[in-house]
Amino acid sequence: GDEIAMAVSMLNVDASEAIYIGDSVYDIRAAREANVMVAAVVGGVHNTERLIKEEPDIVINDIAVVPSMLQRLRQINSASMM
Repeated sequence: GDEIAMAVSMLNVDASEAIYIGDSVYDIRAAREANVMVAAVVGGVHNTERLIKEEPDIVINDIAVVPSMLQRLRQINSASMM
């Protein structure tokens, strides 16, 4: 969590505007510690069921959807700031 929080700080981004993408329960836990949104990618270190038990904000079954997911999140964030 500390490394993620440091990266968010170095990028001068609010934690509520950040997302961490990982493929393990440890990634999910670290993102939670840093208070950032977390997306879990299926097919990595841990199986789908184990990832879901950690309650990530988003579960990604295909890494190819990441760019469109990030664009959609950006649009949602922009709309909520209006």
